[in-house]
Parts: sequence; structure tokens; C-alpha cells
Amino acid sequence: LRLGAQMREVLRDRGFLLLLLAGFLGFGAHVSYDICFSLHLKGLGLGSDKVGVVWAIGMLAEVGLMAVSGRLLARVPARVLLVIAFATGAARWVLIALVEDVAVLLAFQPLHAVTFALFWVTSLDQVKARAPGEVLATAQGVFNAAVGGGAVVGMFVWGGLFEVYGGRTTFLVAACAAACAAVAASGIGRPARAPQAEVV
Repeated sequence: LRLGAQMREVLRDRGFLLLLLAGFLGFGAHVSYDICFSLHLKGLGLGSDKVGVVWAIGMLAEVGLMAVSGRLLARVPARVLLVIAFATGAARWVLIALVEDVAVLLAFQPLHAVTFALFWVTSLDQVKARAPGEVLATAQGVFNAAVGGGAVVGMFVWGGLFEVYGGRTTFLVAACAAACAAVAASGIGRPARAPQAEVV
């Protein structure tokens, strides 16, 4: 009963609910990159071998940010970094939509560290800051469900958009979704309790 009451309290937390909404929208927008970016690059004339290099650059940037995320979170509030992650995502999708020079897109590929890695570590930090240790795993599961729901919706939306309207329209719509995620994240506010020691 006590655990149920604690979880209900978490679900009544406006900041946590906004986190769920932001995660749904923001990761849903990010799925446009996961399923359409390679096709978009090939449409711009890039060969399959070079597409792999572009992805590798993004992954290396992601790993690098993960490595320094602890120090970053110690200096800047996670809720602020979360807004930055989603706003950067919106800008990134606009760039992908409008820029046809592959070299320029390659130069911006390290932004993957911000649009994915920063989103993930700051979201985890916010979950653990808002859920008591006894229900932290449950709260994390609820957040993962929201993110997964965004991914599923994104898979249906972006594939259909890309097939009918192409990459430009697909990534511009994704930019709008990411911008909405940034707005939602901006309202999260300070958690009412101290963060937990570990991420589950």
C-alpha cells in the first residue's frame, strides 16, 4: 500500500508528467533520424559505405558525451540540459531537412551526442530525482513506456511521411515535435526531493 501511494504521488507530480510528455515527443521525433536518415543521405547521392561512416561519427560523439555526463550534470541542472537536448534536436532536424550539402551534414553529425545521449542521461537523472528509491524502478518503467510509445508512433508516422513527401517534410515535422518537447521540458521545474544515488 505504501509503495502504491508513493507511485501515485510520483504520477501526480506535474514535473514528472511533463517529463513523460517531453520524452514521448522528443524521442518520437528522434526516431525520424533512426529510420529515415540513411534513406535521406542516399537520396542526396551518398553511397552506402559512406552512410556507415556518418553513423559511426554520431555514435562516437554519443559515447564521448556519456563519458563526461557525470561532470556535466554536476555543473548544469538536468532539467536545463534536457531543454537544450530537445531544442538542439529541433535545430538538427531542420538542418537535415534544408541542407543538401552532405559535407555540411557530416560536420553537424556530432550533434547526435546532444540529441540522443544528453536527452537520455538527463531524463534518467530527472526520473531518479522525482521517484523515491522504493518505486524508482517502476517510475523508470513508466518513463521507458512513454519513450517507447513515442518510438512506436514515430515509426508509423515518419515512414509514411518519408515515402509520400520525402526527407524535407519528414524532418521539418520532426523538428516541430522536438520543439514541442523542448517547451514541455521547460515547464518541468525543480524536483521536490533530492536525487537518488544511482540510476536504475
